[in-house]
Amino acid sequence: MSTLPRVAPLTRERIAREFDDRGPEVCRTEIALDLEANNPEILDMATRCARDVGEFTRVMTGFCMFYRLLTYEARAASAMSHAPGDTPKLSLLPRVSAQTRAQIVRRIDSLGSQGFTNEVIADLERFNPELLQMAHNFAEEQADYGGVMQGFALLYACLCAEGAQERGVLH
Repeated sequence: MSTLPRVAPLTRERIAREFDDRGPEVCRTEIALDLEANNPEILDMATRCARDVGEFTRVMTGFCMFYRLLTYEARAASAMSHAPGDTPKLSLLPRVSAQTRAQIVRRIDSLGSQGFTNEVIADLERFNPELLQMAHNFAEEQADYGGVMQGFALLYACLCAEGAQERGVLH
């Protein structure tokens, strides 16, 4: 089961409209700065993947939108779960560590990239279908559908694994 917030259909529409209204470059820059400050491992993975699959700017925009969907839902959930005056958690999504990233890379090595991607896509289908739909629709427009979906799978798996670790530490 995923430890990440479930993206609602209305959120997916809202964020798509935000990217259209404000412009992908503005949104991408803003999200990249947030990632640099709060989740540099995710930024590094997204950057490397976007370079690997080509069309860097366009693919990076998709990864930023994916992350924005999750942060939006996490912020909404955090606002609902805190009483007025409470101090909300600083980082809304898990901050992926180098150790978690290495753990996921080992998992990819053991399953193979296609097996790993299929496993994560099945998890997305069960626990976060709107997020999967966003990823699929975006990747479908790219020259390297499989490479882009592998990137989304990597980001999602790292965030889920880190969230599960954090949750385990708290309990």
